[in-house]
Amino acid sequence: MILVEDGMTIIDYSVFLQNMSDTSFFITCNEHVEAKISKQHFISLKQKINGYLVLYIKEGQGTAFANGEMVGLKKHDVLIVNLQKDCYVTSDSWLFEYIHLSGNVVEKLMQDKPYCFSINDPVKMSQYFDSILLASKTNNIILQTANSLLLLDELLQNHKNTYNIKSHQYSIRIAQEYLEQNYMKALQIDDVADLLHFSKFHFIRLFKSQTGKTPYQYLLEVRVNQAKYLLKKTTLQAKEISRNCGYNSEINFTTSFKKNTGLTPLEYRRKEVVE
Repeated sequence: MILVEDGMTIIDYSVFLQNMSDTSFFITCNEHVEAKISKQHFISLKQKINGYLVLYIKEGQGTAFANGEMVGLKKHDVLIVNLQKDCYVTSDSWLFEYIHLSGNVVEKLMQDKPYCFSINDPVKMSQYFDSILLASKTNNIILQTANSLLLLDELLQNHKNTYNIKSHQYSIRIAQEYLEQNYMKALQIDDVADLLHFSKFHFIRLFKSQTGKTPYQYLLEVRVNQAKYLLKKTTLQAKEISRNCGYNSEINFTTSFKKNTGLTPLEYRRKEVVE
């Protein structure tokens, strides 16, 4: 699953409700997941599956970015993530429990609702999570479903606002992460600006003020660095490398590479082999 250090074993418990259609309600549970993420990096929670991830912070604190807002998360806060939408998180170290809920019932409950909550009654919230996790382990579908619906009702009816952190520094770091993770695609600057809920021109000015480069210059730098790595560590031909690095043609790749390094890709490979 997401947000887990390499080597940590995660056990998912998944059940479909009996006597209901498969699309009505679906639950996946996990307890006591520990995540350590460098403050310099944001992790994307967006997945290819439908539904919502409900994370309950047991210890520690972190930051989430979604819907154009930067939000601080602390002990006893809950983050609800629509897995089809962009959401990024970072933290030095935190301990959390999560459940994954999906289906028509959840979609109706969560429509146009807030996504971060400070809990009024942490004891009750812990009891709900403990009951859901226990029910998932014993395959008690009725108890699991009832407590999941009670948990959502408790969140949506009784919560306090979580504090916001408006920080352009965090926003630009997210943009950098996005470019670093998607350099191989045919990216448009408008797409990254939309992710942050900025206008294109405001985003470009802000990005350059924070990094000294335009978003496009930063993207080219990422692509060239990846191309250097492939030229040094693999035997891939220039055409394959250009495609793997997001260039639309070998000519554009060669031109961009030489402009940034002073060498053609072939000259660079020969130089690295000699050294």
